[in-house]
Amino acid sequence: MSSALVLLSCSGVKNARTETVRINGNCGMCEATIEEAGLQKGLSEVDWGKASRDAVITYDSTRTTADAVLRRIAEAGYDNQSYLAPDAVYDKLPMCCHYERTGKRISVNPDPDHKGGSHAHNHTAMDTTIATHGHSADHQHGTSDSTAQTPAQSAETFAEVFKHYFALKDALIAGDKSKAKEHASALDGAMHSVGAEGLRADQQTMWAEVMTAIMPHLHPLSETTDLAKQRELFAKLTAPMAQLAKAAPQAQTIYLDHCPMFAGGSDWLSTYKEIKNPFYGNAMLTCGSVKETLQDH
Repeated sequence: MSSALVLLSCSGVKNARTETVRINGNCGMCEATIEEAGLQKGLSEVDWGKASRDAVITYDSTRTTADAVLRRIAEAGYDNQSYLAPDAVYDKLPMCCHYERTGKRISVNPDPDHKGGSHAHNHTAMDTTIATHGHSADHQHGTSDSTAQTPAQSAETFAEVFKHYFALKDALIAGDKSKAKEHASALDGAMHSVGAEGLRADQQTMWAEVMTAIMPHLHPLSETTDLAKQRELFAKLTAPMAQLAKAAPQAQTIYLDHCPMFAGGSDWLSTYKEIKNPFYGNAMLTCGSVKETLQDH
């Protein structure tokens, strides 16, 4: 259904998998409704960004599917990459929530009991080249080479993401759990603000993978002031952030550093060659070494 990487999640959902998907909406009220519609305690969770319109769905893969979550969200009034909302439900949304409806895929039959077996979907609206936000289908799934970003544009797109990642890392070095929570929240916001539709097709795939890998760890990190837990979750951000650094070079040199002690060996990214360990702070500040130079300027 999506190009997202599927992986285990650190949410409260057992047997958890995650997928990054597109869901239409406009505002904070949309966000609340979408996330409420997708939430089933212990079964599924949704984290939707109003700037990007991307959502990370976390679900128990032994009991439900991302498709089932998307259906519930459509039934609540929100078109997504798999289903269109019933017109009557969309019309009842507050005016500020009336997003532009330009796509046609599978319209949900508003049947609360999901009766009707294989006929539960209304196949009368069947343009499967769904277009959203006024873009054509090829923009929905990847821009053409003629509109590809230059390296400078690519760097600017992700600059805020790296800015808050490094601020989070520095807060952990200082052992400042309040600042770490603050910067984790800012990083979450920066990632949701990336306009994925403006990326090249290969970058869209990469970004979906990065979002899917990071969000199950970043979201709980942004909600805790337990320093040990923050450091444990931070370690899990490194691999996808390194993937992003290689795909979207930044203006500064970026090093991949390694600590052999933390959790049997953990990595982090830094903009300076001097080792300052975010996993131990002052207790073992210089423990570690430069593993690789990802970008050299």
